[in-house]
Amino acid sequence: MNLLTKISIMSNSLKHKIILSFLCFFSTFPLIAQQSFPMEDGDCAYYDFSMSTPNTELSGLCILMYSGNTIKASIVNEFGATFMDYSFNVRKSKVKLHYVFEKLDKWYIRRVLKRNLKKIMIAMRAGENSYSDKRHKLNYTFTINHDIKQ
Repeated sequence: MNLLTKISIMSNSLKHKIILSFLCFFSTFPLIAQQSFPMEDGDCAYYDFSMSTPNTELSGLCILMYSGNTIKASIVNEFGATFMDYSFNVRKSKVKLHYVFEKLDKWYIRRVLKRNLKKIMIAMRAGENSYSDKRHKLNYTFTINHDIKQ
């Protein structure tokens, strides 16, 4: 092999490496865009929500809005009925339940929801979209909803 052929092979492999790294880098942008958790005042995000147990499943829309150091959230079902309203203090990592659907408004259910919502909010800030409570057999899923525009 002559020197010209070796340089041609090296440049081809270098071109391939550059193209592959370029594609890998820009292919992560849709994933980053899907993880649009509100981080600044006035930011708002819409998620499709589902909570499942072995016997039943609840689904709907979760609306998150950042205001001050608090994320205010509301979960409504497909018919527009409010399932729960809560707020998450970002500094203290505390959840406060403001309203829970009357069938689930029991002290022991509120305690589990509060604990799980705290873990969910921390996980969502880290870019995750699901959480499983193994002890109570609850699975939560939050999927970004791109259909709703502000």
